[in-house]
Amino acid sequence: VLDEVPETNNDKLTANLAYGFDNKQAFFLASPYRISDGKDDRLGDIGLLYRNLVWQDINSGIKSSRLGILLGGVAPTDSDRDPKASAGFVYTYVNDKHEFDADALWQQGIDDAKNELRYDLSYQYRLFPKEYPEWGLSTLVNTVVEFAGRGVEGNTVVQQLTGGLQWVVTPRWVLEGGLTQDLNGPNDTNYIFSTRFHF
Repeated sequence: VLDEVPETNNDKLTANLAYGFDNKQAFFLASPYRISDGKDDRLGDIGLLYRNLVWQDINSGIKSSRLGILLGGVAPTDSDRDPKASAGFVYTYVNDKHEFDADALWQQGIDDAKNELRYDLSYQYRLFPKEYPEWGLSTLVNTVVEFAGRGVEGNTVVQQLTGGLQWVVTPRWVLEGGLTQDLNGPNDTNYIFSTRFHF
């Protein structure tokens, strides 16, 4: 939810930080940095989110589902921009090799900031291993297909489709990569690579 839908001719790096208070509550921070548009204000607005799991159902570790609410905001890094308040939800359903995720986030503009809606649907299929080991954690390889959109008040809704791979190297390290097709511009394709470290 925190990541922005890629814009045309705009390469960026995004630093994300997540901290779990317990098994239900977590805090997320995202800070994008533009690297190719030639503007002086390269540091993007900082996204802040708090997630609280309000419902979950776990069955033998193979099948599970959970629903969380999201609250937060966007803190501008430039005096010419105004903040936003955010609220939404995130839902995950896992059944053996299959995982479905859905989330939506409404951002209410404050002062002159425009209202914004973000949404995301994704599906993951576990390629490896075919079966989990009886004990311990194994490296995982998943395929990922994702549909995302962003609508800003007064502008056309931007939508994209992403396909890629996720490699869970260890329980702490995750590598992800894929191709993103902008559905509003047939010739606009972006490459995405990310790495995560769990501590």
